Amino acid sequence: MAFARTLAAAALLGALHAPVNAFDSQDFHQMRLVLRGHSGEVLVLRFSPDGARLASAGGDQTIRLWDASVPGVVTEQAVLKGHRGDVYALAFSPDGRSMASAGQDHKLRLWRPETAKLENTREASKTSILCLAFSSDGLTLALAGDEKVVRLWSARRRRPIGALAGHESPINALAFSPDGRWLASGGDDRTIRLWDLASGRSLRTLKGHRDSVLALLFSPDSRTLVSGGRDMTVRLWDPWSGWTKMVLKGHRRPVRGLSFFPDRVTLASTDGYWLRFWDIETGMEKQLLRGPSDGALSVAVSPDGETLATGHEDGTIRVFRLKPLSSSSIRRNNSTRRPLSTPLPRDRW
Repeated sequence: MAFARTLAAAALLGALHAPVNAFDSQDFHQMRLVLRGHSGEVLVLRFSPDGARLASAGGDQTIRLWDASVPGVVTEQAVLKGHRGDVYALAFSPDGRSMASAGQDHKLRLWRPETAKLENTREASKTSILCLAFSSDGLTLALAGDEKVVRLWSARRRRPIGALAGHESPINALAFSPDGRWLASGGDDRTIRLWDLASGRSLRTLKGHRDSVLALLFSPDSRTLVSGGRDMTVRLWDPWSGWTKMVLKGHRRPVRGLSFFPDRVTLASTDGYWLRFWDIETGMEKQLLRGPSDGALSVAVSPDGETLATGHEDGTIRVFRLKPLSSSSIRRNNSTRRPLSTPLPRDRW
């Protein structure tokens, strides 16, 4: 199952839509709930855009929907069955009215979260599907995986509308830019490809990671692309030029998840054991938080920034309370410490 855990690394943190929040100490100490139900590893977690639902999936071939609409309470809403193999990817549409799932059985399934009903099933790939992403307008769904090709589907008509080829190895991560201009894909070939959605052409290939790319995320203004990799670094890119803006260092395990806060300068990154908050303008680490001792295979933060959920090998989901980040907790670089970030000259990309 170690391989399955790697496949789940594409996108572990959900988008955040609230002021900067974090734990008030260096530990995930305010655990409120342990959710049980899965009989296998929890490989992927996603909050709905309104935060009212948490979706989980993984090694037991099921998807579970949890009602998180009441603060401090999470109850099981439904168990969705149909996949015949591990489920590696989940994605909510921007309006939250649809949810896509995919995994080992090559199938793309579309669900109605409100009713927990299956709306559509399609054979979407010849191999395992490792990642999914909806465009910001909800009209396009991208999927990719072992096939090494990004496939685009019409979310309304529920049919394929294009394929983007270029990667030489499995694709682990996908991200649409909020302005609808680009799609980024990253994989085991250590590269990130930036695709022009209007023409379907590859604009450029971003190189710099020394191992697989596991996570991708655009900033809210689409001016920065962030990547996390098996090389334990977080890289910030200028999508217009392909230049590496900055390399954030400090993780000691592969970076599995990324998320921006609405202030547009605070970035959260996780390796499953530690959660780091960065100021992307200065490269300073704002806070370092220690997670569960057994590590998390998947992580999601609620849209209001008040709840963090972690998925584990034993099938449990652990829910923690987040508190506001205090200014006194900001960690600064100094001459006695190894720099937490390394800006690169523009000619190195």
